[in-house]
Formats: sequence, structure tokens, C-alpha cells
Amino acid sequence: MKKDVNQIIKEVIDKFLTKNLIKESYRLSDLEKLMEYMWLKPADSRLNVDVFIDDSGAYERYGHPLLLYVRNGYDRSVIEFIPFGIAEKPYILDDEIEIHISDEDVFSIMDFIQINLKPLNAMAHAQISHEEFVSHINSESQR
Repeated sequence: MKKDVNQIIKEVIDKFLTKNLIKESYRLSDLEKLMEYMWLKPADSRLNVDVFIDDSGAYERYGHPLLLYVRNGYDRSVIEFIPFGIAEKPYILDDEIEIHISDEDVFSIMDFIQINLKPLNAMAHAQISHEEFVSHINSESQR
């Protein structure tokens, strides 16, 4: 049975709208949401940018994958954030975002996620404290 042109167009539009709505949920447009994330400064994370880690199950409340946000630039006045998926193979959740940090820093963030996958998951589910997480990343950086 063939689909008519109007049905095909509707399906394409629905798919486009769904994809864009999902992407919007990854973007950090309301800076108050940052209060639900642990802020790691470069001195703590050993990365060159500020990192914001889900430490209260925010991903479940907002209906997106577990992620961390990274400031999209090196200055604290930057209020745009890059969402990275927390997974064995980390990825950037918004493929349309213009990245304003170096490729080297992007790879360092992905390494950080891979190395700290278990503690990042534990943080999101309140299974470890902030202090335990920082202690873990400090011990990993000593290796």
C-alpha cells in the first residue's frame, strides 16, 4: 500500500519537530537549571573549562540522557554550554552548536567522561558525595 504525499510530508515534519524539541531539551536556556548541577572549576577537574555535572537526577526530570554541561568558551562571562552525553563513547548532544573551545579540550572532556563514567553515574543518582567525586577525579589524575 502506497502512502500518499501528504502522509509522507506529515511524517517528515513530525520527525523534524520531534528532533528539534529533543535538541531544545538538551540546551541550557534557563541558567537556574545550573543549580541542579555540581560546578567543577578547572582547578578541580584538570580541564580548561568549567564543567557542570548532574548531581541530582536532573536528566530524569528533564527527559534527556545523562549529560554534563561544559562552558562553551574560556571566560566565565560565556553563558552558552555544550551538552556532552555521559556514556562509554561520549558525544555532543547538539550537533548544531558552534564550538568555541579547542578540539584538544573537546577530546579531553570526552576522556574525562570515559575515565569517570561510574562516578558520574553515581553522582547523578546521589550515591556518592561531591567530596567523594572530587577525591576520585584527583586520584585518577595522579595515575
